[in-house]
Amino acid sequence: MPTCYTSAMARPRPADIRSVLFDLDGVLVDSERAWFETLCLTAERFGAPAIDWDSFSPTFGQGIVADQRTFFATASIDEVARAYDELYPGAAAKAELLEGAVSLLEALRENGIRTALVTNAPRRAAEAVLAEKGLATLLDATATSTDGPEKPDPGLVHLALTQIEGSAATAVYVGDSVTDRGAANAAGVFFIGRGIDGDVRVETLVELGRWLDAG
Repeated sequence: MPTCYTSAMARPRPADIRSVLFDLDGVLVDSERAWFETLCLTAERFGAPAIDWDSFSPTFGQGIVADQRTFFATASIDEVARAYDELYPGAAAKAELLEGAVSLLEALRENGIRTALVTNAPRRAAEAVLAEKGLATLLDATATSTDGPEKPDPGLVHLALTQIEGSAATAVYVGDSVTDRGAANAAGVFFIGRGIDGDVRVETLVELGRWLDAG
């Protein structure tokens, strides 16, 4: 099996990659258990039905709007966002750094490649896990659901590119979900799927590093 799988319908690889955008959950960190704790505490706060793992896991990463609709119908989206901001930092230690994340970000910086986070997590939650795992100083910018419409809307991708003075033509976006893929496609950015199909597919950050080096 090849290290990297490229779809037959893929965009061509950018000739000169100058920016790499990353999703957070499932790409740089595994924060599923941290978010499970956060949603359970949020349910308690709003008097919503208790959430078990089997009902949570298929919805992980769907974003605040969908979470509110699925689990917290008696609360507003803004109230859910505030609860996440307040509760997630206390659960951030349960997130696990994925192998190769630090070394990849360090290598990109050494090679003059600009990096940014593009996540549906609220800003305070994203910043908490970045600080907890030592990634905050390795990224040049962060675009979160606090800053604009959630993915698959392309707005956060555009915002991140603006923040790092990048362009869609020389950027790639690394994500692990159909919402990531949809946002990248809508923004005209080459999409690298970690564990899912994209313009190219990789299974690990180590494979991603090899793919970037091969250019």
